[in-house]
Amino acid sequence: HGKKMFSPSTWLTERIVKDEVVCFLGYPGELREFTDENMDLSLMVGVLNCTTVNERGFTIVDENNERKVYKFDQAIDTSNLKTLGGMSGTPVFTQRNGDFEIKGIIYESNDEGALSNIYCVHFDYIQKNGTIDRLKIPFV
Repeated sequence: HGKKMFSPSTWLTERIVKDEVVCFLGYPGELREFTDENMDLSLMVGVLNCTTVNERGFTIVDENNERKVYKFDQAIDTSNLKTLGGMSGTPVFTQRNGDFEIKGIIYESNDEGALSNIYCVHFDYIQKNGTIDRLKIPFV
C-alpha cells in the first residue's frame, strides 16, 4: 500500500507573506500520553499569523497564546503508534480568493507543546511527483 500525496488544485502559487493567516491541525508528539494499552491524543488546531518569512521557509509563533488544544479519550491500540512522529509533515494552508492554498510543510517545532514555535518549509520546493527539489533549496 503506497502513500498518496495531497494534490492541490493549483500547484505553484505565490509564497506566503508575513502576517498572513495560516491554518493547520495535527497531533503533536509532546502532547501524547501513553498507558500500557492506550494513548491519549491531543488535537492541535492552529489558525495563526505567519510571523517570519525567509528564502527557505517561514515560522508560526503563537505570540498571543491563542492556539487551542483539544483532548479526547479514545481507545487506540498503541502497539504500532509509539514510533509515530509529531507534527512534522503536516501541510500548512492559507485561504485566498475563497480557495485554500497549501503554502508549506511543518518540519520542526520546539518541545513546548501547544506553545511551540513551528517551522515550515515553502511548498514550492516539493515537485508534483512528491519529491523534494533539493537543488532549489538555498543552504545558509
